[in-house]
Amino acid sequence: MIAVLLSLGLLQSVKPQSQTGNRACSSDIHKMIEGALAETGKLHDMPNGRVYQLSVGGKTVTGQGDDFLRLRSGPEILASGLACGCGDYAISFIYLMEQCGFEANLVDSAEISTQSLRSRFSGHAVVAVRDKGTGRWILADPTNHRVISEDWSPTDKTFYGNYWIGFFGPLASYPAHDPASLRKFYDATLKTIPIEVLNEHLFRFRFTVDPSLIGENGEYLNPNLAAFLRDNGKFLRDAGIHPSREIEIRLIKGGDDARSTLDFSDKTGWVCTVGLRSACSPGFASYLETRVARRLNGN
Repeated sequence: MIAVLLSLGLLQSVKPQSQTGNRACSSDIHKMIEGALAETGKLHDMPNGRVYQLSVGGKTVTGQGDDFLRLRSGPEILASGLACGCGDYAISFIYLMEQCGFEANLVDSAEISTQSLRSRFSGHAVVAVRDKGTGRWILADPTNHRVISEDWSPTDKTFYGNYWIGFFGPLASYPAHDPASLRKFYDATLKTIPIEVLNEHLFRFRFTVDPSLIGENGEYLNPNLAAFLRDNGKFLRDAGIHPSREIEIRLIKGGDDARSTLDFSDKTGWVCTVGLRSACSPGFASYLETRVARRLNGN
């Protein structure tokens, strides 16, 4: 890992521990964060369906990407060059920051979305780094290679507008250490969200279908769209959740693939191109929720 720190320009000098104690690193926290984001940005995501042999606690473990959720240490993740999700990005980022003497805490959360409430297994992990000079916390998102806030408060319960924080603290106190305990963490975190928060942060969608998505026989060109529109909002209503905000979205024809994109402009409002092979699944609804939440919260 010394080589990694040197390549970042984060390590000014390395001497034996007996001579120097902690490693001497850059005192510029913003330079440190920028360098650590660049280094974790070199990690490659692990596609579903592939089998990997990776070091876990000094032993070689075989499994698919999700089998390694919250299992590996920062050095193991960085040495492999592979990440199985946001947790790996956050854990390796924390390691790099701590090696240079900065206090870095994990912030893990459950996603506030229809899909998350269904699966009980969706969230996002980011990192809070303490600026020793000002006492402020800087909130960084290593997965997306960006700083979310230059002055984040540990009392905040959400970030990005749609992630409810269930843990803030050092890795040593983090309760999730494998996929099973991570699922328990997400489920427990979702149960702490007050119903009024769900009503405030989720949305009622009102869709208008553009003629470009309708065939000559009057049916939708995407065969999954009718069921999606029919079930729109049903899961939330059945769960006793009644969002206070309604969002109008015009659906237009996309490509002959599964890709769909949602964009906003002052002139047209929200417009979503729907791929003709899109499954229009609960994940699609959560994508819409995420896009809307981030724009409304300035992210």
